[in-house]
Amino acid sequence: MHMNFKQFNYKANLKGDVVEVDLTEVLGEQIYQRGKTLKEKLLAEKIYKSDGEIELSEEEKEIVRSFAPSFFLPIQCALLEI
Repeated sequence: MHMNFKQFNYKANLKGDVVEVDLTEVLGEQIYQRGKTLKEKLLAEKIYKSDGEIELSEEEKEIVRSFAPSFFLPIQCALLEI
């Protein structure tokens, strides 16, 4: 699956307005600082250094989902949908 954390879209309110944010730094740092495995550290660097779409394996998607609770609800929901 291809993901672009540099231009990450999420539903910002009940009206359905979509907002685009750059999650590369904050998500990369979150995984890097709280990750416990080498795979998590490598994924953190992959996300942090990305400048557009990156390919995520099923295992990498699960790692991202596991860090979703670190974010406020609208972004959390969007991350859980990947």
